[in-house]
Order: sequence, then C-alpha cells, then structure tokens
Amino acid sequence: MVLFIVSLVISLIVSVLLLLMFFHCLRINWKQKNRRPISYLAPSVLVVILILFTVTQMIPRLLDVVQIVGSSVMIEEIELQEEDINWMTFDYQQQRYWYNRWSFDLEANTVYRVRFTPYSHYVLTVDEIAETSVAP
Repeated sequence: MVLFIVSLVISLIVSVLLLLMFFHCLRINWKQKNRRPISYLAPSVLVVILILFTVTQMIPRLLDVVQIVGSSVMIEEIELQEEDINWMTFDYQQQRYWYNRWSFDLEANTVYRVRFTPYSHYVLTVDEIAETSVAP
C-alpha cells in the first residue's frame, strides 16, 4: 500500500510540474521572448509528454484510489515461477504487477492469494495459500 501511495504522490507531482513548465513555455511564446527558434516547439512537446504521462501513469492510479476507497480491488490466486519474479515486480499472464519488496517475500513455485488494484496493478496484500492434500 505504501508503494502505491508513494507512486500516486510522485505521479501527481510530476504532472503538476509538467503543467507548470507548459504554462511557463507558453507564456514565453506569447511574449515572444524565445532565445532559440527551437524553443517555440517546447509547449507542443510538453503537452504531448503531459498527455502521455497522464494517460499512462496518473489516471490509472487515480482510478485505483476510487477502487481502494470502495473496497473493490481484484483478488486472484497465482503461482509464480522463478523467472516471473523480479526486484519490485512480478509477471503473471502477460501482465506486470508491482509489489513492495520489503513487505512481501515472494518465492517461486508457491501459490499466493494476491489483492491488487485493477488499473495500475499495485499489489496491496499477498497471502500464501497452504497446499493441503486430503488422503483418499
């Protein structure tokens, strides 16, 4: 959960900074005080970067805040292989999930019940499922 909140705050800060840079460059263009001819394109480049960052990073996290507050996060049982587990991510069914390495210690060939956000795929909780066998 901490990783999700930190990433949400960082994405909000980056989006606000990009927006402020865009307005600053736009103001320079309006006053025609550009020092280099290439700087006339800065607002156009910044708005493209702002849109891409907002659509891919900030909006999924904001939508996930609504899901977390409404307690409608996704729950799935998964079994991870050694090659699926990375430093702060794991891959499962062609999807990358982000987890806090210091809160969850994932091991290969173990079945887990994972609660995660539906849009940005941040793992909130991981519970190991004990495999029990029933004697016939």
